[in-house]
Amino acid sequence: EYLQTCPDQSFDLIVVDATHPTGHSAALFKEPFYHQVHRCLKTDGILTAQTESPTLYSRTFKEIYHQQRKIFGNTRVHCYLAFIPTYTTGLVSFSYASKGSGHPLKNLDPKRTEAFLEKHSLKYYNRTIHESSFALPVFLTNLLDETLQKANLDQ
Repeated sequence: EYLQTCPDQSFDLIVVDATHPTGHSAALFKEPFYHQVHRCLKTDGILTAQTESPTLYSRTFKEIYHQQRKIFGNTRVHCYLAFIPTYTTGLVSFSYASKGSGHPLKNLDPKRTEAFLEKHSLKYYNRTIHESSFALPVFLTNLLDETLQKANLDQ
């Protein structure tokens, strides 16, 4: 409801950390929701969203990426991974979708990253962890390629 009434280009960043796509949360994994997110993002705005375990929910994973790529564009949606022990399988995927020119690796400023790490005394995150999160295993690259093929068929 909030996104439906949100003024255009209101946010620099929208973070979606939803539960599984069932019940009330199901709408947060559908194309109309991503259209609203896109509309509410500023020109260079970024969406980051939890996109399920690609091993357990590969169909849902592919649907999410297909929908986001239709809205944001094929080259503006990137997948990254994290291992979170409290999730089944531990492997969780996330999307980084940019409305503008933002890129999760090309725009990473090493000096700014190091200053942030030092200022906040982070215990886990660092530039190498960030970069390696976007290095995907072959099975996941293949799933994402399937979404590209589907996008090309839909056009």
